[in-house]
Amino acid sequence: MFVRPAFLLAIAVAAPAQSGNGAVDRILKQLAGVRQFRQVAVAPDAGRLAWVEETRGDSNVAAGNGAIYMLDLKSGDAAPRRVTAGLGDAACAEHSVAWSPASNAVAFVSNCADKTQPQIYLARDGGGPARRLTSVRGTLANPRWSPDGRQLAVLSIAAREPRPNARPGVVVRGEIDHQRLCTVDPASGRLRQVSPPDLFVHEYDWSPDGRQFVFTAAPGPGSD
Repeated sequence: MFVRPAFLLAIAVAAPAQSGNGAVDRILKQLAGVRQFRQVAVAPDAGRLAWVEETRGDSNVAAGNGAIYMLDLKSGDAAPRRVTAGLGDAACAEHSVAWSPASNAVAFVSNCADKTQPQIYLARDGGGPARRLTSVRGTLANPRWSPDGRQLAVLSIAAREPRPNARPGVVVRGEIDHQRLCTVDPASGRLRQVSPPDLFVHEYDWSPDGRQFVFTAAPGPGSD
């Protein structure tokens, strides 16, 4: 809250030093070119790096769109490649990168195929199109691989009806949408709810042997 006034003051001071609005235009152009990173994920073998950054353009940023990139640290190739469930430079929301324990694949959430319904996708480090894992209706968040790489876990709120902007803890017709802890089979895409139906799960993690979970949860709306 203290940075914003100082930043606005810097623009106000810089503008009179130049003729017209040229200085302000240049400052705004520089700000528009700033790359904002939402997540950075290093592969378990430290050989690859993946990250999520906001896609450029005011309309894309306003819509919460993000792009995933991958860089091979071992080859010395400085050119990252985009990992996406869409085509080319399609504008969509892709995020929540999760490396497999073997460091040969990443799972991520994408709404490229349907802007109102995100799904989990799997992309191999060798390239090629990403494969859709889930076919659910509702929200998906925070995918994590089991230690043996045989399962994915994810937080999900099952939608009772198509709602493009479903939010955690929303009460619909007197009923609470609970965020459940679920597992996903990477081979079949089958999603199974594993946490109690009357609890809203906020955070979770796998046990080191992959046989149990630890999570924080509470009854009632997600904001409780």
